[in-house]
Amino acid sequence: MNQENSFKDTLLLGGDKFTLPKCMVCKNFIGDGNDDTVICSAFPEGIPEHVMWEQEDLECNNGIKFEKV
Repeated sequence: MNQENSFKDTLLLGGDKFTLPKCMVCKNFIGDGNDDTVICSAFPEGIPEHVMWEQEDLECNNGIKFEKV
């Protein structure tokens, strides 16, 4: 099964590209937490690394799912 990436690759000066984790473009994303963590509504104590790169249709935590901004 081939999953389509719904995020646009971002072009940097110099021609390098990168793809943002789904969390960075989710309406539930909050930002930086304590202790160098990144937090959201689903993970107020810190988003696990593997969750950031999971498919968009999977539940994140506590019934909260990815919702594109």
